[in-house]
Amino acid sequence: MIKVKIENCIEEMLSYIESTDYAGYDPYDALNSPLIKLVSSKSKYLRIAFTQFFRRCPVNLRPILGIKKGGVAKWLQKQNLSRYLAQAISQPG
Repeated sequence: MIKVKIENCIEEMLSYIESTDYAGYDPYDALNSPLIKLVSSKSKYLRIAFTQFFRRCPVNLRPILGIKKGGVAKWLQKQNLSRYLAQAISQPG
């Protein structure tokens, strides 16, 4: 029973990752916004404030501010981990 749940979870995760083409938002990508770059270009502390605000904000404002999804290394790591787990589960023994 648990093995089936784990296999389903892994399959769902792989499907989602592949459907997004391994792209996602980075928690620290606030400075990729053209608007935020313009506003905070001269203030180190304002850049830090924007970064921390977007990192902790419960609402995803990135699309509104023109921040695009990028290839995220963690997605690739999760994909590799899930493939490893799927192989380990499917092997008899």
